[in-house]
Amino acid sequence: MTSSMLRRQLKNLVQNYSEAEVKVREATSNDPWGPSSSQMADISDLTYNAIACSEIMTMLWKRLKDDKNWRHIHKSLTLLEYLLKTGDDRVLLKMKENIYIVKALTEYRFVEKDGKDQGVNVREKAKVVLVLMEDDEKLKAEREFAFKTREKTSKGAAASSADNVKDPGYKPVYVPGATGLPSLDNIPSVADLTASFAARKEERLRQEAEKKEVDRRAKLSEDELAWEDAGKSNDAKSDAWGGEKEEEKEEVKKDPWGAPKKPSSDPWGAPAKTEEDQIETGETDEDPFAAPKDKPDPFSSSNGDPFNAPKDDPF
Repeated sequence: MTSSMLRRQLKNLVQNYSEAEVKVREATSNDPWGPSSSQMADISDLTYNAIACSEIMTMLWKRLKDDKNWRHIHKSLTLLEYLLKTGDDRVLLKMKENIYIVKALTEYRFVEKDGKDQGVNVREKAKVVLVLMEDDEKLKAEREFAFKTREKTSKGAAASSADNVKDPGYKPVYVPGATGLPSLDNIPSVADLTASFAARKEERLRQEAEKKEVDRRAKLSEDELAWEDAGKSNDAKSDAWGGEKEEEKEEVKKDPWGAPKKPSSDPWGAPAKTEEDQIETGETDEDPFAAPKDKPDPFSSSNGDPFNAPKDDPF
């Protein structure tokens, strides 16, 4: 699968084109080969569906207006000629609504860099299509001839297939809801295409970097190459003075299974002191301003009633 095919399929998915539009885009692509007879026959059959026919003609007009790609125009004219001969009658009606586009293409010019005029093929094909659009008798004769040719081809195919022995009880399978249009299951997803493009871009950048490196080394002298290779091969870690760097000590990791530390009682975050620390420093938890517990408090009042007479009162 070429890059142009990948880009076209990606655009089909992004733009959400219908299956009829996808077939037209494939048949009128910018690839250096013409639309195949099978592609044109499939598109011709789709013209008998009103919705598909409208989508086909709309896409063809877009292709015919793309004057920067002469292959789009030439293939579209080739497909239009085939549809006029084998497609539905509404193809001619829609073409007459935009006949001015075909007339303008009879003067089309496209000169490539080598000086070759590719527009001559477009001009000749536009004249053939224009004659079929304007001459009803000629178009009728061409349609009858195309019908007979297609009938003979279908009979020949039927005769060749009749040689194969088939089961007399065979019946075609009918799938409810089937439209008969081709499936897009074989088209890769947007994610796959994006990943493919990214991988190809990365590979291209890598090759370009390798090529630049080879060209740069080719311009260096032998001494410069030796110095550069020696610098790359010196894997020993050294500081600015030539000595080996000390290995960084790994941080002590906390034991996830260890007991948690005792929370600090200090509101400012200082660690709580243990009993051993208090013994070593001589500090205690007792209040230095409190009265001693083993001595009477000289400042405490007596518990006796000052208004009671003493027990040994002689009166």
